[in-house]
Amino acid sequence: MAEPLRLRVYDARFDSAFTARILDLLKDDARIRAQAEPLDPSLGGRRALIAFTAPSDEDLGHYDWIHVAGAGIDKISRSVRATGQHPIMTRTIGCMGQQMAEYTLSYILADFQRHQERRDMEQQQRWVPGLEAQRYLFETDVAILGTGAIGSNVAATLRPLVRKVIGLSRRGTPKPPFDQALSFANLADLPAPQVIVSALPNTPDTEGLLGKPFFETLGDVLFLNIGRGEPVDEEALRQALDANHVRAAVLDVFKEEPLPPQHWAWTDERVTVTSHLSGITRPEDTVAAFLKHLDEAENGQPHSTVDPYRGY
Repeated sequence: MAEPLRLRVYDARFDSAFTARILDLLKDDARIRAQAEPLDPSLGGRRALIAFTAPSDEDLGHYDWIHVAGAGIDKISRSVRATGQHPIMTRTIGCMGQQMAEYTLSYILADFQRHQERRDMEQQQRWVPGLEAQRYLFETDVAILGTGAIGSNVAATLRPLVRKVIGLSRRGTPKPPFDQALSFANLADLPAPQVIVSALPNTPDTEGLLGKPFFETLGDVLFLNIGRGEPVDEEALRQALDANHVRAAVLDVFKEEPLPPQHWAWTDERVTVTSHLSGITRPEDTVAAFLKHLDEAENGQPHSTVDPYRGY
């Protein structure tokens, strides 16, 4: 029998319950010897890490495999690049795409059905049929920036309800369930959608991508950001709201998190702020993804990896 894989589970974002749950789920797998403490680099054998971010108490350079507990690798890839090593890197998707699709749909419907205005009318005891008429999804074109696992799940959820779903990616490769595909280079040619959803990761290709030139092409758009904060120029978005290029914004992610108390988005009535919760990583999904990659590696099957030197 091969020597067990030595695994460290590290999580600086949540309390110890997340790590404890992962360790509990893995405790009966004889192929793995898992712990929360740093691994002794002097010991031989295969070494793996499950983490969101780089541990602050050890060097990443001695790991053969790093499994990112969430979908985004940007919080740890810089630390990996600093080692100069090229470990295998994998990540967790799980049900995150479905979660983020539900989040997106809920806020689109709240805006289109004018939930806040109708709530205000109720509190004022005003009975005025038709005064706050809704917009209709079946007349709506939606653009989704990012056509990976997250963006594709959002598109699949919205597709039966809307007129057209347009997907934008680095290459602009056509793929289902998108009706149309464009590359980032063709952002200026984006047809006039009524809803734009950014599911972009933080990579060199996307940082600052959604700036003033992008927002100035829009008109009366509902903008949602569920990906990463770095692709969005937040001041350009503010100006777009002032100029009515963007009607309203739902922002789950920001360049700086937690969002500082003095940030303008907190008090802007046109903006809904949520605290990076559109897709919550579940320990069960992290373990399932990790074990799937382990099974595939042991069986000699190719498995999906990510490149910390390029993003994903």
